[in-house]
Amino acid sequence: MLTILAVSDQKEESLLRLLENRSEEIRRTVDIVISCGDLTAAYVELIASLTNKIVHYVLGNHHFEERSPDAREEPKRMSGIFSPGHDVPEALDDAQRNIPGGINIHRTTIAEERFRLTGFEGSAWYNGEDKQYTESEMSRAVRAVSRTLEFSSLGARMLGKKEPPLIAVSHAPIADVGDGRDRTHRGFKCFHPFIRRRNPALWLHGHIHLDHYSKNAVFRVGETTVVNCFGYKFIRLNDDGTVRSTFDLNGIG
Repeated sequence: MLTILAVSDQKEESLLRLLENRSEEIRRTVDIVISCGDLTAAYVELIASLTNKIVHYVLGNHHFEERSPDAREEPKRMSGIFSPGHDVPEALDDAQRNIPGGINIHRTTIAEERFRLTGFEGSAWYNGEDKQYTESEMSRAVRAVSRTLEFSSLGARMLGKKEPPLIAVSHAPIADVGDGRDRTHRGFKCFHPFIRRRNPALWLHGHIHLDHYSKNAVFRVGETTVVNCFGYKFIRLNDDGTVRSTFDLNGIG
C-alpha cells in the first residue's frame, strides 16, 4: 500500500494548516509527495519541509508567474526560440529546474523498492511562452521515456524480478480524459499509447482547474487510474491495484 500527497496549480491554505496541525501523522502516513506543476518554488519547498519528504515534481506552463519582472519578460525577448518545433533554451531550462526540497522528474525515470516514477512537464503549445510543447515534441519525450522503461523491464524479467507499480505524472491532462476543449487546456494524444504500452497504475496531472479543490475528478483509461490533482489530493494505491483519491486525509483509510 502506497499513500501519496499530490498538489497542483493552486496554493491551498487549508492544506498548509492540515500539514502543520497533523504533521507527525502525515509524516508517518504519506510515502510520496508529488507536484503536478504551476506552483511556486517557495510553496513546494514549504510542503517538503512540513512533510519531511522530497517532492517529486514536474513544471507547469506558468512557472515564470511569480518570478521577477525581468524573468517573466525573458521568454518574450526570446520568442523566436519558443516557437513550435523548438525546445526551451537549455540555459534557461536549467535555471528553472531546481526547486529546493524537490526532484524534477521530467523525462526521467526513478525506481524505488515500492514504486517507479516518471513525468512530463508543461502544456500543449498555444502562444510560445514557458513550458509549452507541440504534440510531436511531447511524443518524442514520451517515446524516450517509454524506451527507458522497456530496457529496465527487460532487465527485471531477465533477473526474474517483479517491477513495482509505475506512477506517471504530467502537468497537462490526457487527450479526451477530463481535458479542456480550448487550445490551452487540451490534453496530449501521445499519452494514450504510453498507457497502453507501459500500463501505469496511476496517472496524476494538473492544469485543469476544478470549481473546488475537493472535487474528485478520477477517470479510468484501461488499467490506469487518472486523477486530476488540482489543489491537493491524498491518494492511496492499494496492493491489489485499487485506488482511493480524496482531499480528506481521513478518507484514504
